[in-house]
Amino acid sequence: MPLRLFTVLALLSAGVWAAERYSVQQRPGPYPLLVLTDSDAGVEASVSPRAGGELCSLRYRWNGQWVELLYRACDYAAHEGWRGKAPLLWPATGATVGEGDADGSGKAGHYRVAGKTYTMPFHGFAQNYPWTVDVTHADRREARALLSLADSDETRKIYPFAWRLSVEYRLVEGRLFLVYTIGASIQNKAEMFFSIGNHMTFRTPFLPGSDASQMRLETPAAFQLVKNARNLPTGATIKPAFLPAAGLSALPVKQAVPLGGYAGDPVLSLTDPQGLRLRIEHSARRLPRQPFFQFNLWGDPKDGYFSPEPWVGAINSFHTKMGLVTLKPGESWRWTVELYPVTIARK
Repeated sequence: MPLRLFTVLALLSAGVWAAERYSVQQRPGPYPLLVLTDSDAGVEASVSPRAGGELCSLRYRWNGQWVELLYRACDYAAHEGWRGKAPLLWPATGATVGEGDADGSGKAGHYRVAGKTYTMPFHGFAQNYPWTVDVTHADRREARALLSLADSDETRKIYPFAWRLSVEYRLVEGRLFLVYTIGASIQNKAEMFFSIGNHMTFRTPFLPGSDASQMRLETPAAFQLVKNARNLPTGATIKPAFLPAAGLSALPVKQAVPLGGYAGDPVLSLTDPQGLRLRIEHSARRLPRQPFFQFNLWGDPKDGYFSPEPWVGAINSFHTKMGLVTLKPGESWRWTVELYPVTIARK
């Protein structure tokens, strides 16, 4: 047997789809992983189908060594505090605060559809279900994995619509794309509505020996959305003093700062003082009317984590309609998040 053919067969038998630069590997365990690698750019992304289909690791090759960018990457042991990684927030972002509900501080809340009351968990429910792996593939252009989740009898008790939700992870020339597609069933009797976000949380600092407080955030948001004493957006906006750039030490600790009003696709970058930069950009086919949350900044850099949270949504969007996306029966909507780690020259 030719050596090249033998090598290909060996990789396939080990659960690896490889095309020189790009590969997709299956790693078994209590939480099996799909690992997408771009060996030339030095970027590796791991996905956990069992844990809500989430991105659970993003590694970058820095000075010949792999460094982890996600907080508590691939760690599904019980911990106190924030779980980290990158859970999807759908079909609600933040709290749903109906009549009789206290505030927007992290509890399930109520809403009504067609005269019936439902209870929506904080940040929705998509992150709480195992996802199906539909496709894994690598060729000379990219590595990709397609996962999906669909409505069930259980989800319709929470959210009374029929739908299919998919995410395609694509690793292309050092850039990781998370492409979410939401389809409303033609069988739905009314418009389906939702908000969406990703609670991706990054380690601070990125690199050993750096000072987390000296990490720099840059984003050209036009405004910060104002919240009231119940932690709910009022619809008013202000210009925060830290924009368009500041050290992470300028942001409040564990107090979410919602940003919006971008002239184009929302973009944000986090830069380690040693010169590793992560750029985050997201886009959609169509967007709700401003104002709504496009990034929701939250974390505790001194404690080791910071989450920029790309959103198309708002806290309590089911009631205020702020940041709400609607789909007629049979319609679909796509949202793409791009993560791009890169080494830059230090000033």
